[in-house]
This record gives sequence, C-alpha cells and structure tokens, in this order.
Amino acid sequence: MAAVLVIALGACSMLRLGYSQGPELLYWWLDGYADFSQEQSPRVREALADAFRWHRREQLPGIADQLAQLRSEVAQPTDAQAVCRWQDVVRTRMDAVTTQVLPGALELAATLSPAQLRQVEREQTKKNAEFRDKHLQRDLDERRAGQLKRGVERAEMLYGRLDSAQRERIARALQASPYDGQAWLAEREARQQLVLRTLRGLNNRSLDVAAARTALQPLTTQQALRPDYRDELRRVTQYNCQWMAELHNSTTPAQRQAAQERLSGWESDLRALVGSGSRVAAQAPTAVPPAR
Repeated sequence: MAAVLVIALGACSMLRLGYSQGPELLYWWLDGYADFSQEQSPRVREALADAFRWHRREQLPGIADQLAQLRSEVAQPTDAQAVCRWQDVVRTRMDAVTTQVLPGALELAATLSPAQLRQVEREQTKKNAEFRDKHLQRDLDERRAGQLKRGVERAEMLYGRLDSAQRERIARALQASPYDGQAWLAEREARQQLVLRTLRGLNNRSLDVAAARTALQPLTTQQALRPDYRDELRRVTQYNCQWMAELHNSTTPAQRQAAQERLSGWESDLRALVGSGSRVAAQAPTAVPPAR
C-alpha cells in the first residue's frame, strides 16, 4: 500500500539515521547549502534541536498510533481510495512540520549573506543535475531499469521478497505511469526559485520576516506550486494509489505478515523514542533562581 510504504519508510529512515543524531545530521546537510558562519552555527543548531524536541513531543506519538492502525489494515485487502486517504495523512504531517519550522527558519535565513545565497543556488543547481543523471537518463531502458529497481526496493522494504509476477506488475505499472520526471523537476525548480527570491528579499530588506512567511506560504502544503502541474499531480497520485493497492492485494499471507512485523517494530521504536524523550525532559535540572 502506498501510504503504508510512505509512512513506514519515513519512520525507518529516521530510525536508521538515529533520531538522536538527527539535528546534527541535518545541520551538516544544511551547512552544505549555506556554509554557516561562526555566528550563525550556534543559532542553527539550537533551532534544529528545538524542532526535533517539538517533533518528538508532538508528532512521534501520533505517527506511532498511525503505524499501529496501518499494522491492522495491512493484513486486509485495500483499494485506491484507502491508499490515497493514507497519503493525505502523510501529507498533513509533512505540512505540520513545515508550518512549525518556517518562522524560525526565516529568522535565521535573514542573516544569510549574498555570498551564502550564491552558495545555496550553486548547491541547488548541483542537486538538480544529480537528479537528471539518476532519473532522466537519455536511454529509456536505463531510466526504466532505475525506476523498477527503486520501486522493488521500496516495496520489499515493507513486504519482504517479491516474486517475479509482482516485480513484473511493478514494471508494467511504472511503464504506463503518467508521471513525467521533467515536469516534476520543473516544479522542483519553481519551488527553489521561490525560496531564492524570498531569501534575497530578506537579504536586501525588500521583505521582512512576516512578508517572507506569506510569500512562502504555498510551500507549507504538499500541493503543486505551478497551476499547470496540479492536474498532472492529481492524475499521478490517483494512478499510484490504484496500482499500489493492486500490488498490495497481490501479496501473500506471509508477505502481509512480514509487513505487520516491520510496522510493529517501527512502532515500538517510535514509542521508545517518545519515552526516552519524556525521561530526558523529566531529568532536566530545574533552573535555580538567581541569588538576591
């Protein structure tokens, strides 16, 4: 199921990295874009730590509950409507994170220099080139082989080993998909340009933080930014929900059991993370009032 896969992969990836190391790993990823100064670094690290504390407290319990619900549903047949409904759940959680971190991110972004903004643009260009190399190969057979490899790997992360018929089902679905990598890249570049324009407005003082937040409001949802891409995104989403539901319905009892066990493990790991965060908070020293 598509939504099972999205949530499960998100949880799995986070746990693999080590949730406690998340702020540090994310700091170095962001630093690769902006090359933070000595003055900026402590503020960025503090903001990331705050964001992860909020996420652990406000998001992880709900995600764990949803994994439990998915664990029960994955044992049963599904349909495209159910898969899309779960994708909406994932989208809502992503939107909540973006909305939460955006104000603080803009406060920090206002301190970026013109040289740092040029570095951001260079890094965006580099990442887009990497996307073309990996996803938009000129050789159609090579492109399809890459798509199939990624699709099978993601499905097997949840269900375990797929049989040849299931692999062929994925191959046919991907070949018939309305997904257009070039159109997706154009949407990605449009979002990048909106971010850059907003950051430059902060830098040259033509925008204040409040105006910048309004400018970036479209990015707080997982909807298409470009009007001409919205219909295509809806078609792709519906198509994906349909074929992923069909793939799920083709799984064996053993594969569904494997999916339940994986979901149960990820749920347990998330609840342990929530519990460890509560213990850390409870053990934090109480502030001592200054002597009078």
